[in-house]
Amino acid sequence: MSPSRRSILMSAMTIVVGVGWLLNAMRVIPDIDWIWTGALALIGILALFSSSLNRFSYIVGFFLLLASVMSVLRQTGRVTPNFEVPLLVIGFGLLTLTAELLRLPMPQWMRDPQPGAPHAEHPSTPPRVH
Repeated sequence: MSPSRRSILMSAMTIVVGVGWLLNAMRVIPDIDWIWTGALALIGILALFSSSLNRFSYIVGFFLLLASVMSVLRQTGRVTPNFEVPLLVIGFGLLTLTAELLRLPMPQWMRDPQPGAPHAEHPSTPPRVH
C-alpha cells in the first residue's frame, strides 16, 4: 500500500473513531454502541480498500459492513438475535456465492503453490529430506 493511501486510511480510521465516540457522548440514539458499530464498519471498509479487491477482501469487507448494519438494527430493537444470526449466515452465503460468480481472484497468500514450484517453508520447519 502506498504511503499516501495508508495516510488516508489512518485519517479515515481516526475520524470514524472520533465520530463514534462523539455519538456515544451526545447520546445520539442512546441505545447504540457507536464505537462498536463504527469499528465493524471501519474494519470492513479497510478490508475492501486497503489492497486490491480479491475474494477475501470482498467477503470479509462486505460481511463486516453487514454486521455493522445488523448491529444497529439489533440495538434499536428492529431485529432480534434469533433473526440477526440467520440473516448474517445468509448474507455470508450470498457473499461467497457472488465472489464465485464474479470470479474474484484468491489473494496471493491463500493460493496453492504451483506444481513443481519450490515450497516456501516456515522458518521453524525443519528442512525436508528428499
